[in-house]
Formats: sequence, C-alpha cells, structure tokens
Amino acid sequence: MPACESYKADNGVYPQNGDTNALDPTINVDPTPPALQPPGQTNVYSKASLYLYEQLFGVASGSRSEVPSNRSYFTFKPNMLFPTDTTLPVVGLRDPALAADLGAVVEARVERQHGARRRDH
Repeated sequence: MPACESYKADNGVYPQNGDTNALDPTINVDPTPPALQPPGQTNVYSKASLYLYEQLFGVASGSRSEVPSNRSYFTFKPNMLFPTDTTLPVVGLRDPALAADLGAVVEARVERQHGARRRDH
C-alpha cells in the first residue's frame, strides 16, 4: 500500500507499536473484529489494525469525528472500517487489502527480529 510506504519514507519504519508487535501472523489470521460483542470490544487483530488506522489517518483515537492532527497518509472510506455503523468509534480495519498491509507490517517486524537474532549468534 502506498500509504504504508509513504509513512515508512517519512518515519524510517512501518507503523508499529506493542499491539502490532503482539500480532502473530501465524496465529492471528482472522481479520474480523468481534463485531457481535459490545461496541468498542477488540481482539489482537483489531487492536493492531486500529493502530494502523490511527497512524495512516493521522489521528490519536478511533473517534470518527476527530480531525487529523498529524500527517494523513490515507483517507479511509467507511466500508473499510469496523464497525460499519459510522456513529460508533473505529475498532479496526475490515478492508482485505488493508488487512494484507497489516500482515506485511508484521512480517517485516518478524524478519527484522529473526535477522537480529542471526546477527547475534
């Protein structure tokens, strides 16, 4: 996704935090947030994808009324986000292409970790 690449060009790394680092692409493969649970409920994937949303849209929360205060790399359409009800805060990404980008971000982290381990031995 060009937005992730632009973010990396500006910041030197892909968007990452504890939530993205906790996402294991071999285990957390279901991008469907717990939509049937109470509003605002999250899971490992939705937490990581919410962070990706915040970083790429330039906001500090999932509030749909927040005006970006940082550089915005991507404007999300409502159908790309969970939940689809635009009166509720964003809890994660639903768009398959964005889900794939989140997977690429996590895979890059895993490769960096394994590369660092190889260099340490």
